[in-house]
Amino acid sequence: MNNTKPVKPNTPATDLALQKAREQEAWFRIVVKILSWKEGLAGSGVKISRDKITSKEWKMYFDRIVKNNVTYNKDRVLKDLKETQEKIAHYGGFE
Repeated sequence: MNNTKPVKPNTPATDLALQKAREQEAWFRIVVKILSWKEGLAGSGVKISRDKITSKEWKMYFDRIVKNNVTYNKDRVLKDLKETQEKIAHYGGFE
């Protein structure tokens, strides 16, 4: 007797949900990398080259932070992003 459930065919809704989940996971990975490099070596130990932030990842982070900001004025957000970028560069976090 086979107790497995039949596999439902992919629907546009499930495809969309999977795509959204992948995008969210990619976003979280980028945020973790950025926060880790911003804190420097004291934040999370030894960094390795595969953990470096690419220009594409930085652009995605930068654009999304500016777009989704509802708390501070744009100048404050841009200042904070510049400081973050400088800290990451200081610790060698960019490719």
